[in-house]
Parts: sequence; C-alpha cells; structure tokens
Amino acid sequence: MALTEEQKMEVALFRFGLIAPLLNNQVDDSKAYLEKISSQVHDVPYYGRREYSERTIRRWLWDYRRDNLDGLKPKSRKDKGCSRVISEEPSR
Repeated sequence: MALTEEQKMEVALFRFGLIAPLLNNQVDDSKAYLEKISSQVHDVPYYGRREYSERTIRRWLWDYRRDNLDGLKPKSRKDKGCSRVISEEPSR
C-alpha cells in the first residue's frame, strides 16, 4: 500500500497520540501504560484495526525523540521494486 505524504502524516499523528502521554509525563507508571495500550486493538488510519507490542511503541518513542513527527511516519521498504532472491536449494 503506497501512502501519500498527507496519509503518512495522519498515521504519524495517530502514533504520536499513543506516545504523547509518555512524552508529557502524564502517566505515573509508564510500564503499566505500555501494557495497557499494547493490549488494545487500535483503529489505525489506512491500516485498519491493529495491535502493537510494547517494543513497537517504545521504538516510536525513540523515533520521535530522534526525528520528531517525521520519525513516526510509515517507512517504505528498502527493497521496494526489487525482487527477492529465492534460494535454489530445497528447504529441509
């Protein structure tokens, strides 16, 4: 699915909404907050209903601190447009 820049920004803003309470120190127990939001199903723009792991949400925090909202935008695959190499050796 190829998203426009505007659509990517909507996804980034959704992700920011999940991590904002952590960034603004609005939660007393960050681990409990991460457990809570990772146990929920979220209606994500352009992706539909999704669940995210605590690790993913922590990565978003790191990405935001490094690159602000641009860090939260969905990334394109690095191998986009290239075919993957398939081994000729049979799998066992």
